[in-house]
Amino acid sequence: MIWESTLLTTLLDLAFVAIAIAGAVRLTIVRRRLRMDSASAGLVGIPWGPLTIAVGLGILGLFYLADLFVLHALGALMGSPAAEELTRQIRLNYNWLVTLTSACLILAGIVLTTGRLEASQAAMRRLNELLEDRVERRTSELTQATQEAERAKATAQAANQALKQQDKQARLLMDVAMAANAADNITEALQVALDCMCAFTGWPVGHAYVPESEESDRLIPLDVWHLDSVDRFEVFRSVTMQSTFERGIGLPGRVLASGKPAWIENVLEDENFPRRKMAEDIGVRGAFGFPVSVHGEVEAVLEFFSDREESEGDEKLFEFISDVGRQLGFFIERKRKVKRLEHDLEVARDIQRTLLPTNDLDFVGFDIAGWNQPADETGGDFFDWFAVPGGHCCFTIADVTGHGIGPALVAAICRAYIRAAASNEPSLTALVTKVNQLISQDVSRGRFVTAAVGILDVSGRKVSLLSAGHGPTLFFHKRSGCVTSIEAQGIPLGIEPTLQYDSAIDLHFDQGDLLVVVTDGFPEWKNPDGEQFGMQRLSRCTEQLAELPSSEIISNLYAEIREFSRGVDQADDLTAVVIKRT
Repeated sequence: MIWESTLLTTLLDLAFVAIAIAGAVRLTIVRRRLRMDSASAGLVGIPWGPLTIAVGLGILGLFYLADLFVLHALGALMGSPAAEELTRQIRLNYNWLVTLTSACLILAGIVLTTGRLEASQAAMRRLNELLEDRVERRTSELTQATQEAERAKATAQAANQALKQQDKQARLLMDVAMAANAADNITEALQVALDCMCAFTGWPVGHAYVPESEESDRLIPLDVWHLDSVDRFEVFRSVTMQSTFERGIGLPGRVLASGKPAWIENVLEDENFPRRKMAEDIGVRGAFGFPVSVHGEVEAVLEFFSDREESEGDEKLFEFISDVGRQLGFFIERKRKVKRLEHDLEVARDIQRTLLPTNDLDFVGFDIAGWNQPADETGGDFFDWFAVPGGHCCFTIADVTGHGIGPALVAAICRAYIRAAASNEPSLTALVTKVNQLISQDVSRGRFVTAAVGILDVSGRKVSLLSAGHGPTLFFHKRSGCVTSIEAQGIPLGIEPTLQYDSAIDLHFDQGDLLVVVTDGFPEWKNPDGEQFGMQRLSRCTEQLAELPSSEIISNLYAEIREFSRGVDQADDLTAVVIKRT
């Protein structure tokens, strides 16, 4: 019976151990799964079930150790049958006690483990739900991010396309502006604009009109075209060149009337398009026109045609086309101003020419010649001569600082002052002093005049000369064959109004003697190496040319300087007066 009880308890212990181990293993697996996600660590908790099972197993282990060593040892020591029986009873009771105690602990551990397993499984389910929600939310975020990325990509592509379009438009505007600035006339500028616009838009036909006159309400065609196919559009071109448009009639007339761009999606459906039949024959559909305006006045109308229907352009396209029209308008306005300026300069030049002596002087015993060539349309140099009382001749050569309209006006004033003063002042010094006072009062600060004024006494065979800062002045002596440079007797006119000029010098002429007075444009003309013609070359040329008549001396001197300059343009006005004793 004892054996059976012992065997039974042992079998029960083994069953409990197996159950305990299975529960512990299952709980361990679940805990490991839960620990795979860091967020589930808080759901695992302390393993009370396995700990309880471990305690039960520990008690069983200790019992068997005690049974193996202690009780056997005690029975061996006592040795009597009664002691052995007592030992067996103790072992049996102890065995059942330990078995029951361990069984309770193991069952409690199993219950705790099972409860924890259920809690862990519930936590696992919640965790799965949490993960599924997180995955769903993350998927939604990724989908939204992908959509935003696609929208951003589309926006970037649109922005890139817009930038390319703006760059293309900017290049077209630059091409139109550069071509217009380089054009010699309005027709060339409009031709360039037509070609650029057709290349930009892909329209095959472009044409230009201008008002018949400044006050006219009628447009006339210019023979300015862009045609992708001359053969295809020849009839359209021919008829258009014979057509004029009143204000409000046809596409050009609409643009003229409104002063704004006009768009026709399909010319075949537009009642106000007189060339509709021809357009149908050649396959023209869309049409567009815009004005070229100057201060609100239409100066030209450009029309374009497409072989497909064209929907009306957006605001940016209209603004761009308006910019093209403004660029052409600026060109037209600039050309008009240049034309007016050129006309004014031509008038000023004609006036200045009339102020110069037209014929060389022919006094008995003297050969006198003068010459002037401005660097621009007008210049600040001049020469003059006129008769004064006593049968003498007063001559002048002067150089106003600068060249152009301003110096030309000052030169005209100076010439008038000298002529006026010559009739009132008794001496050459008084004449130059008076002219200096007048010039100082009328000419702005910073502008002055170098002048050489002389009186030719034909009977006395001499020249009285007073130079107000003017040079070069060269006197050639036939007898010695030498050239003398004459220095100025005072500062230029217009610098010091109270200045009193000193006495003039007298130059006595023997036969063959020569006086050469030129402006500084002669010696200062440079060659490509930057070298000036200079006074030495001027003196040497005077010696070599002294045998020629005065006018030929001047022309040959000019030829020598042109040869020296080797193509360098004239930078300053040139004026010369030569007086020779024959």
